[in-house]
Amino acid sequence: MAMAIIRIAIALYFWLFTLSIIRNCMFCSGNNSSVISCIETERQALLSLKQDLYDPSNRLASWVGEDCCKWSGIICHNITGHVRKLILRSPPPPPYLESFAEFEAYKKTLLGGKISPTLLNLKHLHHLDLSNNDFGGNRIPKFLGSLASLRYLNLSQARFDGMVPCQIGNLTNLRTLDLHDVTTFNGYAMNIQWISHLSLLRYLDLTFKFPKWVFNIRSLTSLDLSGNYFIGPIWEGIQNLTSLMHLDLSSNYFNTSSIPRSLYGLSRLEFLNLARNQLSGTISSDIKNLTSIVSLDLSWNDLEGKLPTVGTQLCKLKEIHLSGNKWNQSISQVLDSFCGCVSDGLEVLDITYSQLFGRLDRSQIWKFKALTEIDLSRNSISGHIPASLGNVSSLRSVVLSHNHFDGSLPESFGQLTKLEGLYISNNYLEGTISEAHFANTTKLRGLYASDSQLTLDVSPSWIPPFQLEELSLSSLNLGPQFPLWPRSQEHFTYLDISKVRTDAIVLPSWFWNFSAQLRFLNLSHNHFQGRIPYISNIGNDGLEIDLSYNHFELASIPSRLANLEAYIQSLELDELMHRVEALESLANKVRALERQEPPPVSAKNRAHTSSTTPREEHASAVGGAVVELMRVVNELSEDIAMTVDTLKREIADLSTKVNVTMVTIGNSSPPSTGMDYRRIKVPEPWAYGGARDAKELKNFFFDMEQYF
Repeated sequence: MAMAIIRIAIALYFWLFTLSIIRNCMFCSGNNSSVISCIETERQALLSLKQDLYDPSNRLASWVGEDCCKWSGIICHNITGHVRKLILRSPPPPPYLESFAEFEAYKKTLLGGKISPTLLNLKHLHHLDLSNNDFGGNRIPKFLGSLASLRYLNLSQARFDGMVPCQIGNLTNLRTLDLHDVTTFNGYAMNIQWISHLSLLRYLDLTFKFPKWVFNIRSLTSLDLSGNYFIGPIWEGIQNLTSLMHLDLSSNYFNTSSIPRSLYGLSRLEFLNLARNQLSGTISSDIKNLTSIVSLDLSWNDLEGKLPTVGTQLCKLKEIHLSGNKWNQSISQVLDSFCGCVSDGLEVLDITYSQLFGRLDRSQIWKFKALTEIDLSRNSISGHIPASLGNVSSLRSVVLSHNHFDGSLPESFGQLTKLEGLYISNNYLEGTISEAHFANTTKLRGLYASDSQLTLDVSPSWIPPFQLEELSLSSLNLGPQFPLWPRSQEHFTYLDISKVRTDAIVLPSWFWNFSAQLRFLNLSHNHFQGRIPYISNIGNDGLEIDLSYNHFELASIPSRLANLEAYIQSLELDELMHRVEALESLANKVRALERQEPPPVSAKNRAHTSSTTPREEHASAVGGAVVELMRVVNELSEDIAMTVDTLKREIADLSTKVNVTMVTIGNSSPPSTGMDYRRIKVPEPWAYGGARDAKELKNFFFDMEQYF
């Protein structure tokens, strides 16, 4: 039997090899008509699909010409020319959409419309991805279940409506099925047991009510059930999925008294995410059985007790997230539990908000040689920051904020060439921060060192090796003169220099030349003086600004007020005036017709009783002119009303901006009109870069709750 399989494999190999040679020869022959490219029937099917799709941003502009294999999103077999992959997914939304206009602009990048049944002509299609689009109001086509060759189907977040058709169960070759947020109303088939017939399925992502017979699909290697609001204990049946390598049960309401031991029996598991549930109790020592685990996330539950020692068992572990639990033990005990092969390879250590105390032992830290991210913030860790942390050369993010660290910042941090974010705010640190602390930090993008007794002591001529995007030095001692080095920073988005200690009274003029990316500025409680020359974003929604408790004077009005004249011109008032003049001319015509004496009725006219008399013609002319006059009056009055309303809203908005500006710089009291004049100070981010994930968002809400 084995020899027969080998012979078949060899024969198949030589057949493909021969096809490849034939195709290459056809390319070399110079006869373009013989070149294998797109199959014509498949090209026509794709053109029909394009015709039925709504494509406001013209993403399918490349779908022209004879060779569809060169079109965007199309991947063909390199020998037969058949379309094998159709990838029409849209990019996910940006992490922050700051206005309705930005949201509308993003929506225009999405595909919509209908899925043409000509898709069935792509008989060799293996991969179909329609995710992250907007097919709102349209049902998932039943004919998708006839694409018998499909191995990959992704309909996630495509905003279809209605139920998932059971015909999808006919796709017996499927390896991947992603139905996460597939419909606008979370519609689902009343019976989705057809999924159990997909015996080759390896990856399954569902959003709707979970059927327990899925536990009989023993071939599953990936199961994502995150964000489904499941309540109760974690199902014991998961233990049957012995092939699982990826399991995500995060963001539900599982509330078992402890993590089920059945999960610890999944020895092939590489990724386990149980974050943001209501799990309680302790972690069993059976967790040592997860010998294949690479990423473990147990954050934001109600777990407690001593962490089991796993340092010599979980040798493949790269990431561990334990934040938001009640470990209530010393940081030394925590690090001891990971010492061994785990500490040698661990890259991410995240244990914020965990009731940790004690001191960081320098002899422990150096064992974690592969760390790229460490977050120990919001605990009660005390003592000095060990210099050995600065010797972990792979570190990209160090978050030690809101602890009880004292002493000085080690100069060894200046040797962290990969460091992107340093967060040491709200500790009891003292001493100086010098140029040596940043000697080789060329990749640093975020620096938060506020609310401590640190003093910034650098040369006036110092030019940093980095380009910061976020900087917070609130309450720091900046020295007798305002430092010059921020002048070299061209990419600030977040800048907090409130409550600083300095002898400087007037800010240098270059300080006000902000980058266009700036979104947050806080200079409050400094008693700075002088005139603010020009801030292009002041009073606009794009910039959160706080200049209060200073003695500033505003030297120029905000840009939107300065451009008010140009804005009024943009309303095309001249055109309205021309239309008013035309209206006046038409009114004069009507008045003239009304003053005209109608001609007498002659004997000749009386003889033709069937004809319209001059008097009747005159009356008709007057009536027609009046009707036209009323039409123009109504049309013009509507346009004028719209223009006036628009102008009123703009002036009211500009008035609000002026009030915001005056309150912001501290030269005025808040108006008593109920206007929302406040600018909220955003609490310090947890980690540098990118969009906040759900864990960071939860932290953010906690911070806001504490702030208010």
